[in-house]
Amino acid sequence: AATAEAIRIGEAAGAPVQLSHFAPRPYAPRGTFERCLELVYAARERGLAVTIDTFPDVYGPGPVAALLPSWIYEGRPAEGLARLQQSEVREAIREAFEQPTNYLLRVDGLAGLVLTYAPHNPELVNKSFTAIANLRGQEAYDAICDLLLAEGEDFYTALLRHIYASEADLH
Repeated sequence: AATAEAIRIGEAAGAPVQLSHFAPRPYAPRGTFERCLELVYAARERGLAVTIDTFPDVYGPGPVAALLPSWIYEGRPAEGLARLQQSEVREAIREAFEQPTNYLLRVDGLAGLVLTYAPHNPELVNKSFTAIANLRGQEAYDAICDLLLAEGEDFYTALLRHIYASEADLH
């Protein structure tokens, strides 16, 4: 739908279209990327300038906080940190991890997600979240919440990497 929308806008405006981070996604239904490519090729045949780019690696970056329900970190950073300390919020996070709707948790699982930047937790960098939870003797959701709490108001700068696409898909 996003590919079709971008093409419609470009055609209506008479403007070229650039589709960024364009690659098959492991969480998308099979055949989705092929249908998107067909839309691009058809638009090019109609004379629209459509270009694409993608990551040059199978891994993509993201904030650790993106593993949590988005309402956790709404508002000012101090509000998000206060929420992470509330037992009812931790319970909601536990439920979100057990019944994941978050695409990162559904696709990679915690073993496929690796901490890549955390200034206040440098000893955990390059470890999976499964390994971090095991090291801390905690459930993964608690280990992630505690890691973010330790980062303080800059918690959104703690980063992870996840599988963005397969090597074959990128080629």
